[in-house]
Amino acid sequence: MTMYDRIKKLRLEQDMSQEELARKVGYKGRSMIARIESGQVDISQSKVKAFASALNTSIDYLMDGKTPINDFQYRLQRILSEKKYSGSFDSLLQKYGISEIDFKNYLTGVYIATPEKAARLANAFGVDANWLLTGEQPVVKSDPEEFALLTAWRLSDDLTKAMIRRMLGMEVKK
Repeated sequence: MTMYDRIKKLRLEQDMSQEELARKVGYKGRSMIARIESGQVDISQSKVKAFASALNTSIDYLMDGKTPINDFQYRLQRILSEKKYSGSFDSLLQKYGISEIDFKNYLTGVYIATPEKAARLANAFGVDANWLLTGEQPVVKSDPEEFALLTAWRLSDDLTKAMIRRMLGMEVKK
């Protein structure tokens, strides 16, 4: 697979039109993107960087298809290992608007999450969003039981949450 194939593949995976990608990387119209994706036009190193940014991926992945571990990917893997979370968390991801495909791409380094998606992931896994994005804040430590309870709370509907609040003597939100 060539860099041009990877550009097209990522664009299509993200449901992005050629017109939208052209705008994001600084071209006037979709025709240049069509020519690039077909391998008819070489692109400069600065444009490779612009494509990587627009497609939320690394320059390395675009250039050679390799996915070296990035800082975001490392922190996401650290969350999963430190919290000893196993099994499927599809429903948790779904609740926070993260697709399973995107999550796998974040874990493997194909994509780098946008700040909005990184914040959603941070909320889903109970860590500080700033830490997940930048590494500046420490990961929130918790034992597996605490994490399981937190996850159950996040997956609960409003009625269940109201019942738990009553049991704890907390004021019920209306």
